Amino acid sequence: MSQDLSAPALIECVRRYYPLELDPEDPRYEQSAEYQRLEHRRREAVNDSGPWQRFVQRAEEAFAHCDVVDVTPRPYRASFHCKVFWPQTPAPLERWREDFLTCMISFLAPVYAIHARHSRDDGTGRESWTRYPPLPPEFQPDEAKLAALIESTLGATRLSNEVLFTRVPGIRPLSLRPENQAPWLVELLF
Repeated sequence: MSQDLSAPALIECVRRYYPLELDPEDPRYEQSAEYQRLEHRRREAVNDSGPWQRFVQRAEEAFAHCDVVDVTPRPYRASFHCKVFWPQTPAPLERWREDFLTCMISFLAPVYAIHARHSRDDGTGRESWTRYPPLPPEFQPDEAKLAALIESTLGATRLSNEVLFTRVPGIRPLSLRPENQAPWLVELLF
């Protein structure tokens, strides 16, 4: 039987790990049962990171022309992150350029997301953006290759933007967002 990965089911899932109506700055936040469950889940994921390490190794082989960087779990994340940096040869007028894909695999549910990041400085101005699919055409072949690798190695399911950007009412923001704006699922799952 497959797990329900709909937005309502994932909201129910994250509510097990994030205290309702409790500000992350409140001292009671880290003492809550939800936060303790999240910390326990993080420790379990880090201690059982064999599948993740195999994925990173396969990504390094599959993207031999790129720099693959395993961004080890941060204390505030509920996921593994890996970045695939494209080799860059700045155009003649560019000072620097950076393009990469980031994949995020949740500890809380068997789901993942991919986004792209582009930055460049041509000496007269800077350009920078982060995008979720659909990605620009030049990112799509590597995006498809990375998605296939995640699914075949880790068995995770990719979430649609509609699900990723569903607001989760009742949970206080984890970032510097206005208090009246609920966080998105993407912020809580990853």
